[in-house]
Amino acid sequence: MVKSRTVQLIFQSIYIGIAIIAILASLGLFEMTYRWDFYVHFTNLSNYLCAIFMFLELRDTAKKNTDSFVTTFPVAKFVALLAILLTFIIYNFVLAPRRDIKESFVVSSVTLHIVLPLMFTFDYILFYEHGKVKWYYPIVSTVFPLLYAAFIYVHAAVRNFDSSIYYPGRNDPFIYPYFFLNLDKYGVVGVIKNIIIILIVFVAFGYVIVFIDKLFSNVRKR
Repeated sequence: MVKSRTVQLIFQSIYIGIAIIAILASLGLFEMTYRWDFYVHFTNLSNYLCAIFMFLELRDTAKKNTDSFVTTFPVAKFVALLAILLTFIIYNFVLAPRRDIKESFVVSSVTLHIVLPLMFTFDYILFYEHGKVKWYYPIVSTVFPLLYAAFIYVHAAVRNFDSSIYYPGRNDPFIYPYFFLNLDKYGVVGVIKNIIIILIVFVAFGYVIVFIDKLFSNVRKR
């Protein structure tokens, strides 16, 4: 684990720099267009959350005068970590068969789905003190995806559940940005089942992270 304030500042600054590029890419800047559906995608929102959190980390690191572990809101860090890992896993493994291979090599896809999620994970592995994670962190972490699901359906209701609108190049309706949230396709019961399955996997993965965190702590103590 790395306590060096200098290394932390460099890593966090690089992350923020890439995050700024990624956020601009999520709005369509590098494709010379405007992606008006940017605010409905879990990918974007989870990355925006992590970018805000990393900015707070950078602020705290800049303020401290000695080398030490990062201590910025550990519960929130865990929530953001699981959210961004969910983004990484779903995009690269669940949605991979459904997308055009060309989408994998644009700036937004590479930065938002691979580079930033991995950097945020390494930030946690390298700079946070391990062995401090509480047993309830994975359960608390379900708040973010649940809020996202609630937002999607409130947003759909505001648009009268009109699933006829498609963003150019997308395979799913604007109001249902991910196929497993599509009420027209799966119905209420089917969507609830999909969400429950995702949450179970999400919590289970959270406890895997807790276990790994304990291992890191034991290795450091030895």
